[in-house]
Amino acid sequence: MPALTVSRKGNMATEESLGMKTTSGAYALRNATARRDAFIVKKAREAGLVVIGKANLGELNGFNRLCTFALGTETQGSISCPASFTALYGLKVSTGLLSRNGILPSSTTFDSPGILAKSAWDVAALLNEIVGVDPDDAVTSDSEPFLRNFTATLDANWRDFRIGVADREWFWSILPGFVGEQADIDDEKNMFSLGLEAVAEMERRGAAIIPDAKIRSASLSLGHVQKLMGKIILGKTNTGSDPGHEMGPGFIKHTTYLDGIQTNSLEELVEFNHKHPEFSYSKENAAQGYLESALNQHLTDEEYHAALLEAKKIAIDEGIIETLDKYNLDALVLPAWTEMSIFAAWAQVPTATVPLGKYRGGKPYGLGFVARRFNDEKLLQIMKLYEDTFPPRLVPERLRWRRWESILPRSYLGALAQ
Repeated sequence: MPALTVSRKGNMATEESLGMKTTSGAYALRNATARRDAFIVKKAREAGLVVIGKANLGELNGFNRLCTFALGTETQGSISCPASFTALYGLKVSTGLLSRNGILPSSTTFDSPGILAKSAWDVAALLNEIVGVDPDDAVTSDSEPFLRNFTATLDANWRDFRIGVADREWFWSILPGFVGEQADIDDEKNMFSLGLEAVAEMERRGAAIIPDAKIRSASLSLGHVQKLMGKIILGKTNTGSDPGHEMGPGFIKHTTYLDGIQTNSLEELVEFNHKHPEFSYSKENAAQGYLESALNQHLTDEEYHAALLEAKKIAIDEGIIETLDKYNLDALVLPAWTEMSIFAAWAQVPTATVPLGKYRGGKPYGLGFVARRFNDEKLLQIMKLYEDTFPPRLVPERLRWRRWESILPRSYLGALAQ
């Protein structure tokens, strides 16, 4: 893939000769240099891609700015959301298809890398170059039977697919607690309508469509799954300096690859931020509270494993997998930015995002698909069919992202204003 350029999310290690720091969005890690590339970064460079920079993210998690051809990571929505809001094609791969080695995780169990690009073919072409079994990420050994040339298998027909409209009551409706004016509600309803019109066109072209594929655990998307995910990621045992189960150990392991840092644990990072608030976070920055909660939420080993079992029940036994099996489906379809990203993380399954339309203010939104683990090939085929069926993606206008501007450190905002 010579002469192609790619950006990486800032939590991916790039070795020092590239001249880029591996900060993960944290001012405390502003001088951090990695001794080696993350596995998928190394594979991309070996394929001839030129690294042009790193994409910003909220401190240790989330997303901020992305270029049009990028590597990302997702725990819950950090690929599907920016792909949706920038009218890009996005694929969060099955857990294990891409190595997580060299990437700072929010969750050592549920995180997965992915790709954002302007076309389905671009996504598949980059995926070809960066897949592979990595001995430093044991879960990648599960992927070996599913490795193939993803561009060579892109061609398909809508008649090849059974697709279910994911539980319309919970994923295609205005839910209690929605914040916004009537115009915002109308925007959402228009988005739902446009998405269902796209599904109807898929059916006209031969896809078998289940109009309302019920999901037993769907009602838990209203609050419970977010709380359970936070409990799993942030919980730590109440034994002094023990780092916990997910985020804490992940941070410690990641910093062992870095030079030029003085913060080697979440405790040290939070302490640094308190000492340097003018550089580390603004008043409205939720990231600091998120980090502090990782230190204050105690979870015994028994409670942690019980939470994992509950997540598996919600996402697999009564969620995505049960529904796909019940209706004999290849994929579920739904609006791209929903709590389905949490269900997908827990089930370790892939999700795809395709451009759909724009809100009245010009911000794009996307349509999402979810399939079984290691059925990434099917999602790529659906993405390519979608691209061939519907009008070209609407290039987004330059927008003011007030939600994210409000959490940037004051020093950053000053620099941006200059």
